[in-house]
Amino acid sequence: MLKVRRTAQRYAHSAAGSALGGAALVLGMDSAAAGHLFPALEIAARAPAGGASWFLTLSMLGAVASAPLVAGAAARVGRLRLLAGALFVFGLASVVVGLSSSFLVTLLARFALGGAGAAVMPLAAAQLSADGKATTRGQRQARLSLWYSAGFLIGMATVSLFLLVTFRLAFFFTGALAWVAAALVGARPHYVSEPESVAVSPYRVAAWVVVLSITAFALNQSAMTSSYRATVGPVYRVVVVVAQAIAAPALLLFVWSDRSSRISVFPRALLHSKVGFATAVLALATGIGQACVVVLPACAMAKLGVSAAATGPLLGPVVVGGLGANLLASSKLDLLGPKPLLSGGLLLSAMGNLTVGLLGSRWVGFEAGAFLIGVGVSLMSSGALRHLATIYGRPSDSNSDLAGVSMLTNVGILLGGTLWGAVARNANTPDSVNAGLFAITSALVPLSLALFFIPQIRVRVVS
Repeated sequence: MLKVRRTAQRYAHSAAGSALGGAALVLGMDSAAAGHLFPALEIAARAPAGGASWFLTLSMLGAVASAPLVAGAAARVGRLRLLAGALFVFGLASVVVGLSSSFLVTLLARFALGGAGAAVMPLAAAQLSADGKATTRGQRQARLSLWYSAGFLIGMATVSLFLLVTFRLAFFFTGALAWVAAALVGARPHYVSEPESVAVSPYRVAAWVVVLSITAFALNQSAMTSSYRATVGPVYRVVVVVAQAIAAPALLLFVWSDRSSRISVFPRALLHSKVGFATAVLALATGIGQACVVVLPACAMAKLGVSAAATGPLLGPVVVGGLGANLLASSKLDLLGPKPLLSGGLLLSAMGNLTVGLLGSRWVGFEAGAFLIGVGVSLMSSGALRHLATIYGRPSDSNSDLAGVSMLTNVGILLGGTLWGAVARNANTPDSVNAGLFAITSALVPLSLALFFIPQIRVRVVS
């Protein structure tokens, strides 16, 4: 009887893991398609000059704004119920983007898409961390990333086909799959008890959104060209100057006030140790590395002169390298520990950026650089950071710690995209995209120093 019960529980956990993997798969598909769909979406939504950059900015802003709410909401309604709800909203927002012909509606839907998507990986990772043995925790986190990479592969393979008909099909397809994943996750029973309910003050969350909006607006406008600034009125220019002047002080003031709150917006628990601080810094580096993948389609169009639809097959090496890196992590993360994967990821990401910048005008050079970027970014995103957070954090803090890693990764994507936009102001020329790639690489170097604070952790270390 005991053997039958254990077998049934093992299959139940496997089914739950597959449902969580399906959620990560949907998120990977959306991430893969986004950069290819933005040019067509810009035209369909009647975006103003320079307005298309807000599609990524609003998505990342929604992700960063929603991250503080994940832990409290998960404690009240349960991880899997919240995850199912987030997937439903994700699917709805994706369909709205596909249907919209309004710039404002598209921006609001992109904000909702980012906010809902930001909950997927932390909640799925926290659930997987709570299930099973501590000695296979890293393997479970890596397998979740493998599902994400599989979704990225499917997204890369299908986006070019959708563009041959209409870009809207890609959003409808992703939305429908998100609803299927929501149904599968919602049907899974709970196997762990949730911690006591906690919540962030709604006023603090509102202030966080306001500060982030000002900061995002200031960063976004810094990436606008001088010709675009000449087309706007004097009142708008004054608003831009004011936003850029108060953004940094407002952000610092919020961080200072947040440190004394009972329930903080920022992942305060991550900063209680050197390893936690290093995890936070490397999450920013991972996001900046992921921004490299987002801008690769623009690099291909500028350096190789191809159309947006043709960039999908060109980025095949990103997916192949990413899958290989995630397969390595899924089998060796517990044995090797997170540090070698993070170190190799940072090094290969930098080498890939330099290869695309220096040799990317030829097909072979571009593909070699794309492969290195795919391997490097996937090693950093393979679950190593989530593994660190679960090893050094308390089980009761797993929701907030993993949400913090996700939030800081999205902040890194936002920073990397903004840095790219500020340096590569005219992304239609090879010299401009080269400058953007070199700037992103330079940003990764000081962040990589956080690796020195991470000890070598192997499978026998348990929390």
